[in-house]
Amino acid sequence: MADEDARCTAVAAMSQAIQQGFAYLPPGVRLSSQGRLAAYEKGVVWRVVDDYGSIHCIAFMHINWCFLR
Repeated sequence: MADEDARCTAVAAMSQAIQQGFAYLPPGVRLSSQGRLAAYEKGVVWRVVDDYGSIHCIAFMHINWCFLR
């Protein structure tokens, strides 16, 4: 994550996704797994469940993203 505000936004979205099934992220900047800053226009977070309805993981999708450097 690029900063503390971005981290708080992501945590809130994950919490909402766990409770409601999905959440939208506002435009922002994240740190990629490669260590590069990436900007995006919007994002979606959703919970992934197994055959029994148990949460397996939380998935993120960033829309219209690009590396900043």
